[in-house]
Amino acid sequence: MIKSSLLGLLGAGAISAFAICDLCQPSAEAAVAPASVAQAEAASVTAPVPQLKKVTLKIEGMTCGGCAIGARKVLEQLDGIQKAEVSYEKSQAVVTYDAKKVTVEQMIAAVKKLGYTATVVKSE
Repeated sequence: MIKSSLLGLLGAGAISAFAICDLCQPSAEAAVAPASVAQAEAASVTAPVPQLKKVTLKIEGMTCGGCAIGARKVLEQLDGIQKAEVSYEKSQAVVTYDAKKVTVEQMIAAVKKLGYTATVVKSE
C-alpha cells in the first residue's frame, strides 16, 4: 500500500533514486519506467516549436473591469492562445498566440460574440 502510494506521488523513476528500505524498493515494472520516461522526453524534444506571435487589439464596447475579464476568458479559450492581457482602461487586448493554431480573425470573432468590436492596432 505504501509502495503504490509513493509510486503514484513520485513516479517510478523517482522511487528508484529514493529506495531506502524494503518497502520502497522499485519493482521490475518500475525499473522499466525510466526508459519510457526517456522516450517520452525524446519525443517532446522533436515536437514542433510553436510559432508565437503577438497582436494588440483595440476592443470597443467594454464598460467595466468585468467586461475585460470576460474578453480575456473568451480569448484564452481559443486553442493556440498562450496569453491574453485585456485592459478595460486602455480598451485593448495584448494576445500572445501560436499562429499555426489560431488566427487574428478568430480572436476578433470571439470578442464579437460578447458584443464588443475589435480591430488590430499592432501585430508582431
